Amino acid sequence: MPYIKKEIRVLFDSKIEMLVNTFCNDTKFDPCELEYVVFNLMKKIEKIKGIKYDLLNALIGAVECCKLEFIRRENLVLENGIFDDLSTSCIKKGYSVLFDSKIEGMAKTLCDGTEFNPGELNYVIFKLMKGIVKRVTHGLLKDLIIALECSKLEFNRKVIADYEDLKIKENGDVE
Repeated sequence: MPYIKKEIRVLFDSKIEMLVNTFCNDTKFDPCELEYVVFNLMKKIEKIKGIKYDLLNALIGAVECCKLEFIRRENLVLENGIFDDLSTSCIKKGYSVLFDSKIEGMAKTLCDGTEFNPGELNYVIFKLMKGIVKRVTHGLLKDLIIALECSKLEFNRKVIADYEDLKIKENGDVE
């Protein structure tokens, strides 16, 4: 993303390239793999930085901004029913090991500073998506957007919902 300085981008680029190459080893792109990577990257950042409301919002916000910027840059026109065919299927059995160490390394790089910068996560995800897109088709672009949306929803369901429930118990629900 243009607001991430070039000297900072260098910290991420080789790790992004390793992830892109992992995606591109297979003949057909599987959006579940991108969903797995983005979800687990957010989960690792949350574990490293600790669960805090502003961090959870920043993680979801970074993914949403990346999704919207990707749509804008690819001039992608999405029909109303883009998420009608959301799949709850997950990454193919055994494939997660191809990504796990790369996700761990990327999360540590993203969390090196004292403050988490959601713009850096945005940059990583956006560049990862651009690396996956070798031959642009509407179907592929749609799959990328669906994968981002699914990872965001999964993170909300598995992480943020528990945190919200905890805070309701501590502070009471909104009347």
